[in-house]
Amino acid sequence: MGIASSSSSRNDQVRPEKVVDPTADWPDFAKDLVREMERECNAIAGSKEGDTEEEADARFREFMRRGGCKEAYKAFEDCLEETGNVPKKCRERFTLLFKCM
Repeated sequence: MGIASSSSSRNDQVRPEKVVDPTADWPDFAKDLVREMERECNAIAGSKEGDTEEEADARFREFMRRGGCKEAYKAFEDCLEETGNVPKKCRERFTLLFKCM
């Protein structure tokens, strides 16, 4: 009886989801370009002092939805929602957004 109860608690442990880096297999120069693009976008529409991460993300998304690359951003965002946030499946749309920016 003691063995069954101890094994069930072991199986009940919740493991956090593994975070996938969509740029893991990209060349270094492409990763550097993405980081530079993120820095520039955050400088324009990023977090302000006292913001939560959610507020900063919301401000960034709003900036992108109204900007010059809004069609490319919306297509990329829609792909992530459709695929359950699987970045590899949305690589083509990200490339279009990257080219626009």
